[in-house]
Amino acid sequence: MKTGVWHNFVTGLLVVLACLSIVATTLLVWFQQTALNTNNFVSIVATSTENPQVISSISLRLSDQVTAALDLENRLTELLPDRLQPLAAPVSQALEERMAEAVTGVLSNPDFQQGWRTLLTTTHAGLVSFLRGETTNAQIVDGTLTIDVIGVADVALERLKADGVIPDVEIPDTATTPERQQILDRLSEALNTRLPDDFGIVRIANASRLQAAAAIVQGIDVVAIAMIVISLLLTVLAIRWANRNARAVVTIAGGVVAVAGLLILGLSALGARGGEAVEEPDGHALIGAAMLNLSESLSDWMAILVIGAVAIGVVATIWHFTFGRRHEPAQ
Repeated sequence: MKTGVWHNFVTGLLVVLACLSIVATTLLVWFQQTALNTNNFVSIVATSTENPQVISSISLRLSDQVTAALDLENRLTELLPDRLQPLAAPVSQALEERMAEAVTGVLSNPDFQQGWRTLLTTTHAGLVSFLRGETTNAQIVDGTLTIDVIGVADVALERLKADGVIPDVEIPDTATTPERQQILDRLSEALNTRLPDDFGIVRIANASRLQAAAAIVQGIDVVAIAMIVISLLLTVLAIRWANRNARAVVTIAGGVVAVAGLLILGLSALGARGGEAVEEPDGHALIGAAMLNLSESLSDWMAILVIGAVAIGVVATIWHFTFGRRHEPAQ
């Protein structure tokens, strides 16, 4: 039996490294199979837009853009008599809220939810392709990752027309027009104004560091395989180097449970932050909901890792007390 301070130090170091590498490998594989896999990512994140607060956030964003593009308050000021002109601001606010309600109804519709899933699939696939250096078709505008909801702008405009704020003109059906620029041109023509180029764009996240991320992502497949091999080697070395192999297995399992448990607690805190972000305006609500869903997904992976580690630890303990003493040298 190997003894001595040096042997004990190496054994402890190998056990710690094995625990950390197992958890790190699980994190990396989760990232590879979730964040970089469009089908898995969409299945987790697509439900974000079913959150009422996210729907409200996007609706308010689009309504704000319509109000600003049409200069709604000034239009009302011109329509109202002099004595009633002070009411232009509150009436404009009320109309904006009614538009938001109409858009909310559309965003809550199952057809839109299916369309959102398609949009998310296209956007994510383009972004992953960009990060892997395969293409640059991701929706990145002025260094910002965005989504485009111009396809439901006609709903907000129809609400304004019904309220008599804009002329009784035919609002084009955006659902039948595939190209964004065509939609923008047709809406501008119908309203006799020039809508801004970013009309209907909801900014999601700053993408200024995408190039740096691309360098990491492009090598992640190789790194994932390397980490799996390293974890296996460290685990085998730790078990073989230890005097009591079964006890080493139990110790590694316990270490994995401890590290994964701490990570689950951290993910719970991250999920709570995501829940708070859902209440913020513009794209932050969508980011918060997506972050919450992703943190729950990673927590599920960590929980499976914990269950597996506990099961292995129990089996190793039973083996140790039942058979191990026959094979392991006495002290």
